[in-house]
Amino acid sequence: MQFRLFSFALIILNCMEYSNCQAPSHRWRRNKRASYGAYPICKGCSVCSRDNGCVNCQPKLFLFLRRERMRQYGECLQHCPAGYYGMRSPEVNMCSRCRIDNCESCFSKDFCTKCKAGFYLHKARCYEKCPEGFAPLEDTMECGEGCEVGQWSEWGACTRRNKTCGYKWGLETRTRHIVKKPPKDTIPCPTIAESRMCKMAMRHCRRGGSAKHPSKEEKKKKKKKQRLRFRAHNQHTDHLAAVRSSQNRATISHLLYMDDIKLYAKSERDIDSLIHTTRIYSTDIGMRNVANGNLEQATRKAATAKYLQRVRQVLRSQLNGKNKSWAINSYALPVIRYPAGIIRWPKEEIQTTDVKTRKLLTMHGGFHPKSSTLRLYASRKEGGRGLVSVRATIQDETSEIHKYIKDKAPTDGVLSECLRQWGTDDEVLEEEPSWEDKPLHGMYHRNITEVADLKKSYQWLERAGLKDSTEALILAAQEQALSTRAIEAQIYHTRQDPRCRLCKEAPETVQHITAGCKMLAGKAYMERHNQVAGIVYRNICAEYGLETPRSKWETPPKVVENDRAKILWDFQIQTDRMVMANQPDIVVVDKEQRRAVVDVAIPSDGSIRRKEHEKLEKYQGLREELEKAWKVKATVVPVVIGALGP
Repeated sequence: MQFRLFSFALIILNCMEYSNCQAPSHRWRRNKRASYGAYPICKGCSVCSRDNGCVNCQPKLFLFLRRERMRQYGECLQHCPAGYYGMRSPEVNMCSRCRIDNCESCFSKDFCTKCKAGFYLHKARCYEKCPEGFAPLEDTMECGEGCEVGQWSEWGACTRRNKTCGYKWGLETRTRHIVKKPPKDTIPCPTIAESRMCKMAMRHCRRGGSAKHPSKEEKKKKKKKQRLRFRAHNQHTDHLAAVRSSQNRATISHLLYMDDIKLYAKSERDIDSLIHTTRIYSTDIGMRNVANGNLEQATRKAATAKYLQRVRQVLRSQLNGKNKSWAINSYALPVIRYPAGIIRWPKEEIQTTDVKTRKLLTMHGGFHPKSSTLRLYASRKEGGRGLVSVRATIQDETSEIHKYIKDKAPTDGVLSECLRQWGTDDEVLEEEPSWEDKPLHGMYHRNITEVADLKKSYQWLERAGLKDSTEALILAAQEQALSTRAIEAQIYHTRQDPRCRLCKEAPETVQHITAGCKMLAGKAYMERHNQVAGIVYRNICAEYGLETPRSKWETPPKVVENDRAKILWDFQIQTDRMVMANQPDIVVVDKEQRRAVVDVAIPSDGSIRRKEHEKLEKYQGLREELEKAWKVKATVVPVVIGALGP
């Protein structure tokens, strides 16, 4: 018993002696909680906990809850990892797990971008087998459009060794044509011909391989063909006689239209020669590939699919916004323009095609979903995007053809008769309101109409060469299409408080964010002001041959000078009389006894004229003091640029 007590005492002493070694281990565990990998856990956090990691993230970052065994902590990431998608909200941006079955990577909760191994992607969903009408593409693991074929023809004659008699059993065949070939040669087409066994009507043949006695049905068909041939011959003769006898007026009969083709000849030998020639030309132009049935519908469908394919090809390119609009107008729209004046296009199909075009633009970031569709189709000189709609293309092409018929009708008898019977009155379209008259979309245009030059204000759309996504964002801000708190409260009615999330005072509108929030005035507005003033400063230095800063982010020197001029940047000027405004942005001292005071301002778009007068009055005292001290004439040049563009 004593030995056991002694052993227990030694154990306690050993623990007391080595108690200092436990502290580093505890600190190491705590340090392990505070960091993960090579980067700190709290990087990018606005609120961070030592044990739980990030609780809230900075703007534009996503909060991701990472699980490590029994522990969970938050991280702020710029992009969500695979298997998650970013979901933005006014409170916090979260990374949510993809809930789509068999999806490895997704864009949203209902849009999968990549499937797991062994599954094919089709319309943002994952399938073990592609749906009917689509074929699997093994290289991309997607379901591509399969081969589209027409309807089966009637069963042919029962033959064997090219004979319709002499045997008991034969084969009858039917065929179908390929309407649309697959986009890739790797997708096979279904069979276009099939045969089946049949029982021949005549087992015994006479010389020449035909039956001894033709059946009643064959006799009826032969007589019917003879009557039709005789009737066609008489109609053709009457038509020629009518045309010859009519000098001032043409006669339109059924011969103006062709079901398939009509051939006339003097003898049977000549008709065989015409048939042979027609077969050669029909093969060359691919007549057998024409779909059976309604040719207009098949042509419209093929033209629309080709047009949308070219639009996707343009939007995937690296062209800027202006060149993408030109490419769609000159590369994609001609597919619609070519058959537009010949084939009738229903209004529903035209509207659907325009909607699909705008949807593709939105998916590729080239058009804001709440932006003005009327402005999208306006010219760039008038502040639009310069895109031509399918509706306008079809209407213009149809009007041009109608105009041609009206102009040529006096000298062409057939066209004059067509004009008399059917007319060529163009369809009167409903006049759509202009985007400038819209309450929200046209607010920016109305504000700058009286205070700025519209032509120069919209020059950036033609000369800047911005990306289509940048153009879409700027125009959406001008049209009040961005989802601010004021829009959510007053338009969408999804929020009650319209006040700004930063200053908590004025309603959060686009004008308030760009030029009216006092919380942004100290840093964001000042950085924007300095960047604009820096551009003006570099242009002035280049005009006088002075050295400019190498980088646009570099702060210009206070004074630069050569034998032609001296440029002062943000320089405080000493005067005899105290002047409150004595530190303009730029002072240009020309050696030819000319002086200029330049100051930059970026107010809201409706305050451009007021801000310009304010700058002139503000530096009036400094101008007078400079003229007295330097004995020269000074000029105040206010550079006022609206926050949204002009």
